[in-house]
Amino acid sequence: MRSDQFTRLLIVLATASPPADTRAPSKKGQAKYNRAADKHDFTVFMREGGWRWFQDPRAIIRDGNLFLGSGQGNGSGPALVGVYSLKQQRSLGTSIMLDGFDRDDHNSPVFHIRPDGSVLAVYARHGREKIHHFRISDAKAPLQWSDPMTFRHDYPKAGRVTYINLLELRRVDRLYNFFRGIKFNPSFIVSTDHGKSWDSPTRFIESKLEGRHRPYARYAGNETDTVHVCFTDGHPNQFGNNIYYAAFRNGKFRCADGSEIKHLQTKPPCVHPKPNSSSRAVRNGRPKDAPAPNVRPGRVPSRLMTAAILTSPIRFT
Repeated sequence: MRSDQFTRLLIVLATASPPADTRAPSKKGQAKYNRAADKHDFTVFMREGGWRWFQDPRAIIRDGNLFLGSGQGNGSGPALVGVYSLKQQRSLGTSIMLDGFDRDDHNSPVFHIRPDGSVLAVYARHGREKIHHFRISDAKAPLQWSDPMTFRHDYPKAGRVTYINLLELRRVDRLYNFFRGIKFNPSFIVSTDHGKSWDSPTRFIESKLEGRHRPYARYAGNETDTVHVCFTDGHPNQFGNNIYYAAFRNGKFRCADGSEIKHLQTKPPCVHPKPNSSSRAVRNGRPKDAPAPNVRPGRVPSRLMTAAILTSPIRFT
């Protein structure tokens, strides 16, 4: 999605509510909130939906239409795609990608614009099955979609799939699908036909922490030849995290200064946090004595990202 097209838009995935005073019952010392009195003038593109920060792109613009993916948090919990006309300033409607999809905001669809103008939507359950689901829109009718299709992750050491991320690298004519997969670690599969079929998987990052841990990753591509990735050691409830950065280009991982870390054909980078290493205090996602980096919680790295390691030491092997 082009950032200049979206700069002035604020996405609100809101649960429908009556216009009356909706003050929640208050207890002593708690603040009250009157939704009806809050004249925020948000533009609501889609209702009764939600998403997580670890799958992308959750919104794209195609031919003046804004596509948004979400997982409905009530009812049967379907995976949804809403389409909003930026020209007409109104919603064109919402399509159900798959009904009965667990009422989970981990499961929202993400998108890729195919060369013929159609849109690929891919979505997966929250670690419940070794499948990702997908559909392709009609190039001229954004609310019309193909029949549901699936890709089964039936390969050795396959994990149950969570968090789909689609990034196209045009110089190599590949569409990458990054997800949590092999042994709970960041992994990817590649398509050469813009999402109709996928090749065998590759583990992208390998955790070497004792026990079963899952690095959390955020991805951003330059759409040409490079994938930027930031990732943690594991779940924040289980491990005191560092945040790491690498650029992936031509099969190699590189530091922010361009120096080579290793080739993926050798083995994925392995994270070995130094035991008992002292970590600087972190505020707003960065050491308090460090300049503001290009990565903060909930924000995708920019295309010109130059941030390196944000917290305590890492060793790649």
